[in-house]
Order: sequence, then C-alpha cells, then structure tokens
Amino acid sequence: MAYKAFALTNSSILQETISEITQILKLKKQNSPKSFQNIITFKTNDLKDICKLAYSSQSIIKTGLLLFEGKFKTLKELKPKLKKINLKEFTSQSQNISFAVRCKKQNIDIPTKQLEKKIGAFLFQNLEKKVKNLKVDLENPDIPFFAYLNKDKIYLGIDFSGFELDKRDYKIFINPSDVKGNIAFSLLKFANYNPTMKLLDPFCKSATLAIEAALFISNKSPHFFRKTEFNFLKLTAFKNVDFDKFFKSIDSKNKKQNQKQIKNKIFAFDSTLKNINAARKNAKIAEINKLITFSKTIPEDLDLKFKQEIDLIASFPTEINKFNEKETNKAYKDLFYQADYILSKKANIALIAPKKETLLKHAEFYGLKLVKEKQVKTGEKTLFFLLFAKNNKKL
Repeated sequence: MAYKAFALTNSSILQETISEITQILKLKKQNSPKSFQNIITFKTNDLKDICKLAYSSQSIIKTGLLLFEGKFKTLKELKPKLKKINLKEFTSQSQNISFAVRCKKQNIDIPTKQLEKKIGAFLFQNLEKKVKNLKVDLENPDIPFFAYLNKDKIYLGIDFSGFELDKRDYKIFINPSDVKGNIAFSLLKFANYNPTMKLLDPFCKSATLAIEAALFISNKSPHFFRKTEFNFLKLTAFKNVDFDKFFKSIDSKNKKQNQKQIKNKIFAFDSTLKNINAARKNAKIAEINKLITFSKTIPEDLDLKFKQEIDLIASFPTEINKFNEKETNKAYKDLFYQADYILSKKANIALIAPKKETLLKHAEFYGLKLVKEKQVKTGEKTLFFLLFAKNNKKL
C-alpha cells in the first residue's frame, strides 16, 4: 500500500533535508520528496519508513503520516474534507481512543488554539462513528494529529515524532552563540561532507558540529537515548511491530562500521580550555567522544597539527563585536592563512556567520574563493552558510 508522509524542517535547509531523507530511506526517483515552505512530502510503501526517518534524521523537526493536503479559504471549507479522511488503520470499534490536535502556522491571523479547536471538532466528527469511547487528551493522546497551515494551504497528518526532533540531549554544556544540531548538520550537508573526509572545527565551542559529524559517519541516531518517547510506539497501526527489533536493526549499522576507519577523522579545536572541556563533556553524553579528537589550539598553530591533510574545515567562528574585534580579526586571518598548509588539494572551508563581510574580505586576501552561499533563518537569527574553495577550485 502506498502512503504519503510529511517532514517539517527549517525552510532555509529544505535541500539539505531532502537530500538526507532520500539517503536514509533510499527513495527512488519517482518518490522524490517535494517541498512547500517548511514542509517536505514523500511517498513510501511502508509506514515503518516514517518511523525510521523520525529516529535517524538529523535535520528534521517533526515527521509523520500525511492524511490530507489542500487549499482552503475558510476553516468551514475543511469540515467535509476532514470528515472523509481514512483512519481505519488507527482506530477500532473495540478501543477507547483519545486524540489531540497540535498546529503550527505561518501567515494566518487565526490564533493557534482556535485552529486546533476547530480542526479537532472536525476530526471528532470523523472519529465518533468509528470509536466507542472517544475523548480528547492533550497530554498523551492515542492519535496525535498535527496540522501545518500557511496562508491558504493545510497539511494534516499523524505526528510520529512525540518531541521536537531538532533538540539534542547531549547539549548540556552549551555556548550562548552556538547553533541547533539540525543547523550544524545542514552545514555539513551544504558542504557535501562524507565519512571519508578528515574534518576540522577550529572554533568548536560546545562541539555541536563535531558531534553531528560523528553521529553521521557512525550512523548513530541523535535520539539514541529517547527510544521510548516516540509517538509511533503507541499507534494502533503498529500493534504487531517488534520495536525492540526495529531499533536494533538500525543501531546495528553503527556496530558494523569499521571503527578504525572512522576514528581520527574528526577534530574539534578551540582556543579556550573552557570550551574544550564543555565540548568533551557533551560528546561523552552523546557517547560519541571516542570518534572526536579534542585540542586546545589557536588558529595560528594549526600548521603544527596538520600537513595538507584536512578535507573540510567546518565551523561557526566567534562573531566579531566591539569587545573582541582585534583578537577575532586575527583568528579569521590565521584561519585563512593556515588553509594553504593544512588543507588537502580538493578541500573546502564551510562556515556559519551572522555577518559575512569580514570573512569574505580575509578569504579573498588569502586566495580562497566563495563558491556557494545561502541565507539561513533560525528563530529570530539570520545566519549565512559560506563555502570557500582552496586555489579557486570550482565545484
């Protein structure tokens, strides 16, 4: 049976998320994901594929089964359409079933609570004839509906996630200027990072980039320790699924990796001991610390550590402000100066920056060419992804 699924992500990283979904689920061309604003949709023949995506993805916020998508002018227009949704796999006459509706919206003036109440009323009318004892449970529903509305378009589905998938348990020792795990991972995708590369983050802060890279190359889920919290575990459609076996089959890929081949591939450096200590602790919480080499090293000394062997520098450098302008400017200069000594022939530098002008100036001075950039909005922040190539190499 063919199913349609959805994934919610940051609208600025749609292409990176599409690439990841295609890779995780090995989607064929005819099932290539499609996108609209923050939503990506794709087809699958197995509902467990959506569970696999929820567990494995590093870039999405939420995922689930898509039940309905369409345009509307008024909420009243949705009533007959939502009453016809097929929920047979998730309901039974013999069950006591609870449900809830949660919404995310953009470019709509109607309050979120009002949207949830209205859509919930329409779904209640759909379910009441199929379920003996039906009730609303906002805390722990049997069927967690999720709706994304933007202007005149709605996507309604069943949320397989159970929590915001862009949050990371390992981020205990945090740096106030760090980025979320899904944004860090997306920079790696933006730079075409792969497990064969030697990666260096010279401004590692709390090690988010390095940890996301280590999770990626070892096929370890960022939600490895939250297996019991997924919504899909309690859905009627999976009552006969052995999820212990399901998780084990995914996790076993991590164990099959040749640890010698992926060790000494990721380097997390920082100029302050405080950041290095925080980075080590976060990596240990993620149980990925053995795949990362940490060092208190300033950019000026990078050539003492490497000789034309780094394939990708990926980092979120310290932002320049009036208190650190002199030392941060020097760090930028040192980074680009050292590139010629530490980068391999086909290497790149991928950076995240709130402002790009100073980085562009220093990169140009040291013969590095900006070959790709994109603007990324995360919360109230606007950031830039910048990809520089050594020796004016074209991608």
